[in-house]
Amino acid sequence: FFSGFTFFVMKQEFCHWMELRMDFLGREVRNIDPQHHFSLIVENIPLQLRSDSALYEYFERLFPGKIHSASVILNLPTLEALEAHRLRVIKKLEKNIAIYHTTEKRPSRIIGKLKPSPFGLHMEIPTTSFFPSCRKHVGEGEFVLVEGAYPPPGTLVDLI
Repeated sequence: FFSGFTFFVMKQEFCHWMELRMDFLGREVRNIDPQHHFSLIVENIPLQLRSDSALYEYFERLFPGKIHSASVILNLPTLEALEAHRLRVIKKLEKNIAIYHTTEKRPSRIIGKLKPSPFGLHMEIPTTSFFPSCRKHVGEGEFVLVEGAYPPPGTLVDLI
């Protein structure tokens, strides 16, 4: 009995929702963009159609006069990874600037990390170079700017 009652109520609610939806779609509201009424998601688009204009022209040939607009959302994993890296660098920079303002000493660290090897420890440099220029430590609290250079392992560099 309970299952039958549940299906009856669900059917009544669906019929009510369909009436409201058809009423909404049938109204001529001038301030609402037609794209909000009828949208379609298309996946696995061929490479030659992955631009807004090419996709619009393709669908306009298939359905003349019936297409409002076409928008292609691109999958950009490389850009997303670079943006995530950028946010990490900004967070580290802001932290180091806060340390500098608190202690009045420029934060620094030694580039490269020690990794165990069969013959002892050796320094490993990260594979990506994000140092367009770096400051090399030359003395107590003194750094020299080296343009376009990635510091060798074991070098004390300025973090700001």
